Amino acid sequence: QKQMKNQPAIRPLTLALKHFLGMRALNEVFYGGLGSYSIMCLVISFLQMHPLVQTGLIKAHENLGVLLMELFELYGRNFNSDVVGIA
Repeated sequence: QKQMKNQPAIRPLTLALKHFLGMRALNEVFYGGLGSYSIMCLVISFLQMHPLVQTGLIKAHENLGVLLMELFELYGRNFNSDVVGIA
């Protein structure tokens, strides 16, 4: 709740990601998908590490489409889970 107050873009990004995963049947943890908590952790970590959001050069809630595409790019292509983790 505290994170969502500080960063209003968390909610719409999380819902878009949950919908995307649900359409592909990748939202069931029992079958190897991502649950709500994992999705929230990914979105919060993404926004905390995003240089333009952190420096205030862009407002996250005004650039949701761009941020969603960058989130897909980061976790879909560039994220090396063998070396990096999210805590």
